[in-house]
Amino acid sequence: MLERETDTMIRTLTERTIGSAKSLALKDALAANIPAGIKAYLHCEVTRWMQDDLREANHFASFRFTTPFVHKLTSTYTRTLALEYIFTREAFVTAMENAVHFVENYLCRPQWTLEHFLFEKSDRVSLIELQTKFEYLAHYLYYAKLIEGFMQQKGWQEIGVRDFRSLLTKIDDQIVKQHNPKELAQLTRPIFEFLLLKSEISNTPVSIKPLMVFFEDKKMTASKEYIERICHIRGWEQLTIEQLGEILKDLPSRMSNKFDPMLEADAGVGSAEENQRRPSIPPQREPDRVPVETFTAPPKAADPSAPVNGNNRRNIALSLTFSGMTESAQPPPPSSLLPDLKTAMDQEQRERFVGTIFQKDKTYFNAVIDALNGMVSWKDASLYLQDFYVTTGLDPYLPDVVEFTDIVQLRYSMVPKP
Repeated sequence: MLERETDTMIRTLTERTIGSAKSLALKDALAANIPAGIKAYLHCEVTRWMQDDLREANHFASFRFTTPFVHKLTSTYTRTLALEYIFTREAFVTAMENAVHFVENYLCRPQWTLEHFLFEKSDRVSLIELQTKFEYLAHYLYYAKLIEGFMQQKGWQEIGVRDFRSLLTKIDDQIVKQHNPKELAQLTRPIFEFLLLKSEISNTPVSIKPLMVFFEDKKMTASKEYIERICHIRGWEQLTIEQLGEILKDLPSRMSNKFDPMLEADAGVGSAEENQRRPSIPPQREPDRVPVETFTAPPKAADPSAPVNGNNRRNIALSLTFSGMTESAQPPPPSSLLPDLKTAMDQEQRERFVGTIFQKDKTYFNAVIDALNGMVSWKDASLYLQDFYVTTGLDPYLPDVVEFTDIVQLRYSMVPKP
């Protein structure tokens, strides 16, 4: 995809870790200034090597490693001991090359990478195998959370590639539909951070190639083609994340003032040309396959539209895990009558939220606040926050997240009386 950039990245990360040394401990590699995705991959690879050796040892031949208890014990043991593993220089350079290629592929085309990574040996995998391989991932954690949750709710102990592919499509379809243009641009942030090898990415461009692969992987054909057209007209070969957001904002796919980059009637079915480009999948072995259904949430918590007090601060955050919250039968007030969230927070709160919730990105913070300011009901806002927290992997019970949620919820209890 980006051969020259990839080679440069491998050299840079090798220099930051092993340098000119002949060997390196995994714990020292993990302490170096390298991307989180690379650290996760290296740690999981060493853990896998040790688990393979353990399974092949004569004295462990009688253990059933697939049982939850044995799996948990061996995983804890090998993952902890792996930190002391000593790489030879040759082994480390090879592992680093594999890590860079894996993370680059996953960040740019997560659906394709997940499918081929998880189902490389069989067209069915167990829940334990999924959980083990999901540990390789440091970004887009909502995939693992939602798929594991779905399987556990259905009581599935394994899943076939066809069901898995369908779930991925449904997850991405909802992610795309529930985000405005600036937020869709922010979904590519891990790509920028990885390619630039830094977290401060404002006004720093990357090649448009990996970004186009990302949108193609999500079946966002209209967005991809429009971005390519605009860049061609303007003579751009690179984009900043801010420029990407502006282009998506101008995408001429607004139907009845609703942003909808998913022009395909069925997000899981592409054009004939797209289907030809997709890699072939082994024949399915699913005689009793259960149809994939929409993820159903547990019973609803207490009404999140109730006034905030000390006893239900947690209930507000808890309600974000549920959909279809009940509201007053009265029509919602115009957004112009609702307080502006920008003035509902003091300077200290804004700076703290930007740092702890929005990855120190003020542009990201402002985009989310603008979106929330345009919502006229707590139901809409809470569903939006639910999706935002899942997408970013935030724990809704963290103190700052609870405080931020409370501020948003209070906005809808402060409507002036007519």
